[in-house]
Parts: sequence; C-alpha cells; structure tokens
Amino acid sequence: MIEIHFAPIQGQTDSIYRRAFRKFFGGLDYFYTPFVRLERGVIRNKDLRELESGIGEGLDLIPQIIAGSAEEFRTLVIKVSEFGFKRMDINMGCPFPLITGAGKGAGILAKPDKVKEVLDCIAEFTEIEFSLKVRVGYDSEEQLRALMPYLNTLPLRHLTVHPRTAKQQYKGNVDFDSFIDFYNSINHNIVYNGDITDISQVDDLITNYPKLYGIMIGR
Repeated sequence: MIEIHFAPIQGQTDSIYRRAFRKFFGGLDYFYTPFVRLERGVIRNKDLRELESGIGEGLDLIPQIIAGSAEEFRTLVIKVSEFGFKRMDINMGCPFPLITGAGKGAGILAKPDKVKEVLDCIAEFTEIEFSLKVRVGYDSEEQLRALMPYLNTLPLRHLTVHPRTAKQQYKGNVDFDSFIDFYNSINHNIVYNGDITDISQVDDLITNYPKLYGIMIGR
C-alpha cells in the first residue's frame, strides 16, 4: 500500500492543525513539522515549542530540519533527538529566496560539495533514520542529476522529489520528464511531491509509477 505523507507549510501546519486533522479527517501515514532551523547559531524558540508540542502526537510525526553546513546539521540533529525523535527529514527542497539565498533548502543543490558536507554527517547518527526531500535543482535539473550517484550511496528511508527547480518556486508545470529520469535512476524508495490536487491524480501516479513508495500532498 502506498504511503500518504503530509507536507509541512510554515506558519500553518503546526501541532494544533495536525491534531485537528487527525481527529476530523485522518487517513494520512505521516505528518512533517515545518522545518526546524538555526538563527544566530541556536534553534528558534518557536521551533523548540513546536517540537515539544509534537512529543505526544505519536510516531506518525517526523521533524524536518534544514541546514547549510555540517555544523548546523549536527546541532539540529542532536537537539531534535533530545525530544525523543528517531526519524528526521532533511529539507533540500525549499524554494523561497530567503532560504535559497542563504545556501539552504534547494539553494544548496547548486553547491554539490556543500550537499555532501551535510549529508556525509548522516553516518554519524546511526540511531536516527533519515529521509531527504529535494527539488530537481536550484536552477537546473542537471544539478540533482549530477548528485544521483552520491545520493544512491546514502542510507535513506526514502527520497521525496518535487520535479521543479527552486527558481520556478511553484510556477509553471512540474517536469515529469526529469522525474521519470530520477525515478529510473534512484535506488531509494521514492515519494512524489508536486501539484497533487485530487484523488484521480494520485491514481494516475500509482498507475504510471508502480515503484512509488509514497505521495506527499501539501498546498
């Protein structure tokens, strides 16, 4: 059975929202927190409150972290794990200029050495299970394509792919040609994300991509 993941939306999908969704709708396998990040070297208080609120939500909640360096990554993982979380999602897909301009989110995809610096740290946390969310690149799908051999070596639970570049943000059409290329090249479980607005699209994705591990819905 394909998994249904609920993408985080900053400022909206907080603990109150998630609890209400479970109560009145349900049907989702996993929720993600809006990404946890550092400001001036420390985790924002609002992120700490969100993690604390999420402790009692259950095993279907996965904190999402965003980092632009190995030091940031280690700080975030250590702090988030102190709340008892054993799974985390790494955000290399956020397209917003404030984030990409700082070399984080999908902005890091233009810097393969930085991608490797951050993701090499996964090996230091064997007690944590990681997943990764990406775009096809910052301004070119060639950026993710060039990283594929490296990404295939990582111990990831799954890889979520949104087939747009960061520069596109949410404009234009998703690039299914690029997605098919990645779908055929990735050794990991694959979760699809991007422009899913009704159940017929989910049915089409399952039919067209039978190896899909999951679907991530959001906006």
